[in-house]
Amino acid sequence: IDIVGGSTSQHIICKHKTVAFFIVQLVFEGSLVVAGCVLAYKTRSHGSRLGEAKSLILAMYNILLVGIIIILITKVMKINQATNYMVQAIGIWWATIFSSCVFVLPRLLRVEERKRASMILPGGNGSTSRKRTIAFRLNPPT
Repeated sequence: IDIVGGSTSQHIICKHKTVAFFIVQLVFEGSLVVAGCVLAYKTRSHGSRLGEAKSLILAMYNILLVGIIIILITKVMKINQATNYMVQAIGIWWATIFSSCVFVLPRLLRVEERKRASMILPGGNGSTSRKRTIAFRLNPPT
């Protein structure tokens, strides 16, 4: 309770002196990363239509790395609560954007490449068409 001049204000701060919540959060998020790695391992042989194993494992690696960096910064360094939240928000933002780009950008680039290939090929009307090869045989004059 703060009494300043004639006004009285009360501040409630939620604090705890145990690391139980941190350990539960660490185990939960670690198990999600392990589950993602197991899914990537199991879907590696399904081809590129169903299993995006490389993208998934790269996203899991990025999330794990960002998580370790955030834990080190927030637990080792003595920073205030606002800076702690800012570091966590930047880490979550980076992991989200990077993981989204890992899945979306290759598909967008593939679509763009198909569009360009269909415009260059003869008879390309914007739809995807297969490359046509023409073989010529040169006979020397006799």
